[in-house]
Amino acid sequence: MAVMVAAPSCENLVAKRQTHDPRDTGEGTLSTESAQISGSTGNPSGGHIASFVIYRTGMFSPSHPQWEQPVRDSFSRQGLMAALAIRLHSLAPGEVRLRFDLATNLTQHHGFVHAGVIGSVLDSACGWASQTLMPAGTEVLTVEYKLNLLRPATGATFEGVGVVTRPGATITFASGQLVEINDPERPIATMTATLIGARPD
Repeated sequence: MAVMVAAPSCENLVAKRQTHDPRDTGEGTLSTESAQISGSTGNPSGGHIASFVIYRTGMFSPSHPQWEQPVRDSFSRQGLMAALAIRLHSLAPGEVRLRFDLATNLTQHHGFVHAGVIGSVLDSACGWASQTLMPAGTEVLTVEYKLNLLRPATGATFEGVGVVTRPGATITFASGQLVEINDPERPIATMTATLIGARPD
């Protein structure tokens, strides 16, 4: 899967493909390859996306065999997910997908999904994506995130994806994207997040 981070229009695109270096024995690294791309982006609106970064998953291996259950347990304990009727849609090492349906209690005064809901979903998805790669017994807390709202959140069912971009035993970097599942090529919001692993006393 890919996370697309869009910016204003221009004629040239720079695509950065980041891949895991298997020789890394530290906290994990991502090597970056750049390519210059000219012409149409394939955007049905005919516009151009100035730049995008593609983060590919499937490049990471979990640090322990029971990586999945701690995330499911953490999700079930988080009261906010229940209050917002968020569903844990899928799990993979370094990637988490959450889904929710439009409801009046999730909207702002124009009927769009509230930015607070979007931020909560992407923050949580990034956090759990990070936890899938952390050592056993590690809990995850957010240090910082930046949320970009690209367009009004309209539709019926939404998916928030969290993807690890640089893993670490302590600090992890992740990116998130929210889409409407019937319009996945047009992101509603993107996030970059920094997360820290903590071992409970």
